[in-house]
Amino acid sequence: MTMLLGAQPAADFARRETELMFDIEKLGDEGKFSIMAIKKKFGPPTKIEKFNSKEGAKIVAYQQLHYPPLSFLVAGDSDQASSIAAPKRLWAGKGILENAKAALNAK
Repeated sequence: MTMLLGAQPAADFARRETELMFDIEKLGDEGKFSIMAIKKKFGPPTKIEKFNSKEGAKIVAYQQLHYPPLSFLVAGDSDQASSIAAPKRLWAGKGILENAKAALNAK
């Protein structure tokens, strides 16, 4: 079984809602997701997951910051998020940010 260093077994992931993760650079929003600005506006994340990933010959530390229903993946001590993740249901329709706002307002 292939998995990230420090990641949970696949059985734990099967119980969660399917999340899709997209590279922020490929979405055309590079440099627009400052973690400091997000923390200032929304406060601390509800959950932080830390893990390591082997990229070539080096090991890179990552943090996944959860702001339900969205989460952001940050490499090392960077201020810029490299990926954005959301439940699959939010990627359909108008757009992820509009759907996330509607999901937050519905609670």
